[in-house]
Amino acid sequence: MSMTTSAGSSSPFEYAVDDCDVEDRTALVAYRDKRREWLEWLQGDPRNSINRQLYGMMWDDAAFRALNEARRFSSPTHPTGATAPLLAGLIDQGFVATQILTIARLVDHRRDVISLRRLLDDIAAHAHLITREIFVCHDGLPFDPVAAERYYWEREGWPASGEVIGLPTEGPDAFDISRMAHEAFDKVAASGPGPRARGDCIDPAVFVHLRDALATSDVAAILQLRHKFVAHAADASSRGKAGIERFGITLNQLEAAQRTLIQVAQRIELDLLWGSSRGVVPVPQYDQFAKLDLPIVPPERIGELGEWWHAHCDAREAWTRSTS
Repeated sequence: MSMTTSAGSSSPFEYAVDDCDVEDRTALVAYRDKRREWLEWLQGDPRNSINRQLYGMMWDDAAFRALNEARRFSSPTHPTGATAPLLAGLIDQGFVATQILTIARLVDHRRDVISLRRLLDDIAAHAHLITREIFVCHDGLPFDPVAAERYYWEREGWPASGEVIGLPTEGPDAFDISRMAHEAFDKVAASGPGPRARGDCIDPAVFVHLRDALATSDVAAILQLRHKFVAHAADASSRGKAGIERFGITLNQLEAAQRTLIQVAQRIELDLLWGSSRGVVPVPQYDQFAKLDLPIVPPERIGELGEWWHAHCDAREAWTRSTS
């Protein structure tokens, strides 16, 4: 696979431009600059990268669903704190709001944000740089895997019968990786199944398909909810137009939108940038269920909590009696 790098590395490429089997070196330099930027949006930014947003969305989803499942364990004879109205309402509203905002951020097409839609639009705007030769050879791979394989075996000699060897995975001898890169580009090439040429380009329909995926009815409904009920307080007439009373929001709707975003991100990283496949839900490095078996409030201190509540409310009510 093409080499990537962690944030802060000087270059994500192992081979110099002059060592790449690319005829259009000017386009290669421009592509490398854009690829660095795209990978930074996808993976590099420590706070706002697209993958970090996706991981956060799916972690919160898994955590909420686990707590939601825990509510099922409560019964009239064995009640649990998971069904406490104060806690359940806060968790529900917070989860829905953060999911709506995250999904909306990821499909935001403004030019001053890090989003899935902006990444897709920017790749489409620079698709002329992603020719077959640059897609395959931008970091040292040979363009012709057949010739590279023939030269490799002529130089190295064929292995003895039964001998186990490793093939090169990077650079001009990596004929098998070059073959895989060509096959990956075949899936998005405008030229179809015909002979492969260095100047083959990505089919514009690929970008149309991915944009359409980001505008499905499930995503559109969530954007309406964001506009009418999360980011702004709409009036009754405007709320009626959004149709919130009819469809609300469900876990199935959120799941459909999440699936769309994950799949589009995967297609961009694998099909357009020939990068690495990634997991969906982060793997915790701790026990995510630690202390969930404990009461929320020690029973003997529930009265103390009630006193705190009344004192807090009285302090807030005092705001209405003072203008200074």
